[in-house]
Amino acid sequence: MQKIEAVLRDTRFNLYNLSALLLIGGGANIPAVRKMVDCIYRKAPFISDSVDPIYAVAMGAAVKGWILDGIISSVSVERTVHDLGTYIDNNRMDVLIPKGTLLPVHVSKDYSLSLRRYTEKVYQWTGQGSGQDRIEDDPHLKVLAKKTLNVTGSGVRNTFIIDHSGVAKFVVTDKGSEEEFVLTGFDIN
Repeated sequence: MQKIEAVLRDTRFNLYNLSALLLIGGGANIPAVRKMVDCIYRKAPFISDSVDPIYAVAMGAAVKGWILDGIISSVSVERTVHDLGTYIDNNRMDVLIPKGTLLPVHVSKDYSLSLRRYTEKVYQWTGQGSGQDRIEDDPHLKVLAKKTLNVTGSGVRNTFIIDHSGVAKFVVTDKGSEEEFVLTGFDIN
């Protein structure tokens, strides 16, 4: 039940505004699971004879694979599963994209710098709650990418771009020279 509550919280759905729940996967056929869902939801979960709970999971995985391979376009609403952010002073994380953000997303934020050479880091927070101001030695704070940059010292603009299938690009723009540094090739999930 904690997983159901976490999904509802992360996706910002109100349980009582849903008209039905469709249980899928192996647990959908377990009477105790149905009863727990019924106790929380206060409505009987929708169990369809036309949808095989195991087949639904396999079909969802296949569709995701087709989307990633470019065979079909997105057919579902995708969201980020972790907080994503960047380095700020004292090895702390500044969250640019909170967990549960709809994809695609394009977010930019300006930072002032006094340094001409610094290491840019892209962070992912995998723990509970917000990753804001978490420090780098926290085991739930993962460095996805890093690059040492030479900049003019007038500041940078950090931009996160994530497409509908979850492919991410992080761009650091030197505000003095407008030179761009691109970090790619990291997994946001």
